[in-house]
Amino acid sequence: MTDELKHLMTRLADEVKPASLHEAATRRSRQVSRRHAGLAGIAALALVGGAVVGLNGLAFGDSNEAAPAAAPEVQLDGVFYETLTTLDVSDAVNRFTVDDPTRVEVASGGSGNLFTDTANVSPDGRYISYLTHDTQAEDGFNWIGRFMLLDIQSNEHRELAEFNTESDGCSAPTWTPDGRLFLDLGTDAEDRYGLYDPATDDFSTTVDPKGCDVQVARDEDGKDLFIASEHLGGDTFTINMTTADGDTTESPLRKIFRELDININNLTAITDDGQLACLRTTARPTYTGHESYDPRRSCDYVVEIASGKLLMTSNEDAPQDVPRAPGGFASVATFAVPGYLLVAQPLGAGYQLIDFAGDIVETIDTEQNSEVQLLGYIPS
Repeated sequence: MTDELKHLMTRLADEVKPASLHEAATRRSRQVSRRHAGLAGIAALALVGGAVVGLNGLAFGDSNEAAPAAAPEVQLDGVFYETLTTLDVSDAVNRFTVDDPTRVEVASGGSGNLFTDTANVSPDGRYISYLTHDTQAEDGFNWIGRFMLLDIQSNEHRELAEFNTESDGCSAPTWTPDGRLFLDLGTDAEDRYGLYDPATDDFSTTVDPKGCDVQVARDEDGKDLFIASEHLGGDTFTINMTTADGDTTESPLRKIFRELDININNLTAITDDGQLACLRTTARPTYTGHESYDPRRSCDYVVEIASGKLLMTSNEDAPQDVPRAPGGFASVATFAVPGYLLVAQPLGAGYQLIDFAGDIVETIDTEQNSEVQLLGYIPS
């Protein structure tokens, strides 16, 4: 969303925050426990290996259709990546596993590192992409920043490109399912949109994705499929699907939400095949005085993009025929486990894995901390 991301990139960077996270992480040492819930009665809807199976079955369609197969059993035994932002600690990235719950600092730095609002973890867990805003531009209003790539193995921070917030870039760097990095370099760039391959250091230009908050999937032919939110004016946004050849189709989601008096705010996450999305909408609960409970990258509706079906929500006052998630969706990591949804427990008390019937499959408890946000989960 152009205006919101630009505002984020131009906010003042003079907040006083110490650079080290180590002491704060030690003070907040959280005991993580695992609870397993039964898998009985799994899923009126299943996603298997990232492909959508039986979207019209059982809970969301014709009751005469055969119920789809259950999603495969799974345990949360991979690596969790979180950001932690407090009044006395710099924006930083930690990781942990259930078997080894000690938070390990992956990245920290000054207030110019926008980890919480822009960082994304590569599918193999090796890299973290993020933006910075380092120095104020000559006009005294905009900021000069950088597109950065952190190699977790070597701890090398690599600068990919520089930008000025005046150039209206509106998408944070985001990963394709096969490990390339989508970059929106802004209107001043000769080649604004492209994919960077960290393995070869090559940058290849792409079509205009027709919007902001860009996410890249692979279509059924193995080609790139760009999903983006386009600002139509005022509070109105729509979701576009653009093929690698530049053909754009508008999702019916905007009209469906408008019938419910709801507007789309952000496109937060998609499945690898581009069939499902998690959207942030105007229907999400408000937390006056507790804005950290409602980060910009949160999302409150899981939807089918092409058909516009509303599959699940975290909003209590949503239409009665839409299943409720037991917590809040885990933002950019919502679809990190194929076949399931990752949700954050209320006020940062841990995470839950749920199926598409809303049943809890597994729970990871952590000490309550509303200033933690899940950046990614890499299965083992």
